[in-house]
Amino acid sequence: MPIKYALHPNPLTENDDDHRAVVRGQKTRTTEDIIEWIARGGHSITKSDAIGVIEEYERAIAKFVSDGDRINTAIMQVSCTIAGTFEGEMDTFEHDRHEIKVSLSPGARLTEATDDLSPKKVYATKPRPDIERVKAFGPRSGTLELDPGGGLKLIGSLLKFNPDDERQGIFLVSSNGEERRMEMVVHNKPSTLIFQLPYSIPEGEYELEVRTIIRGTSEIRKGQLQDPVVIN
Repeated sequence: MPIKYALHPNPLTENDDDHRAVVRGQKTRTTEDIIEWIARGGHSITKSDAIGVIEEYERAIAKFVSDGDRINTAIMQVSCTIAGTFEGEMDTFEHDRHEIKVSLSPGARLTEATDDLSPKKVYATKPRPDIERVKAFGPRSGTLELDPGGGLKLIGSLLKFNPDDERQGIFLVSSNGEERRMEMVVHNKPSTLIFQLPYSIPEGEYELEVRTIIRGTSEIRKGQLQDPVVIN
């Protein structure tokens, strides 16, 4: 499978001609995707089986980490480290100066998986919010035909925005160009946005846009959902 990359100037070197590779076009996979793949058609493991096993697997890892243990599997290696400077041999851990961090590194099976990747160079473009998938909440869950007051979950990358900046956020744009900024945003993360539609929104088709200022830039950049959202 190809792994797409684009070249961007490297600000960490003294040579102005130096560039670094930035991976492009990656899909964001979640636990739900893993469950769907495990329980795919013709497989003996059901979706409920997969959910239960993954939940217990994650709980076991968290338990071992909370015990201070190291984890070594074919997928990953996990250990805890302590960051911060200690002032002499008699100094002790203090939370305002020191921090316990979780360190992860790929296991053998995960490392071997990269053998199937073939680099493919693409032209560099300005990073912008990328909406990869949408999930609707409410009576018509699973469709983009929504009732006023319904909820939507956006999954992608570079989605997080500054809610205090009126230029940024989630916008619905009607066919006549009227814009409505969504105010009921309950989850605002780089890979996930969850929001509720206003009850007062008129019926019709809307283009959905996420507008944000990417870290390290100064201008508003937009990401648009490919299909229109229908309110009726």
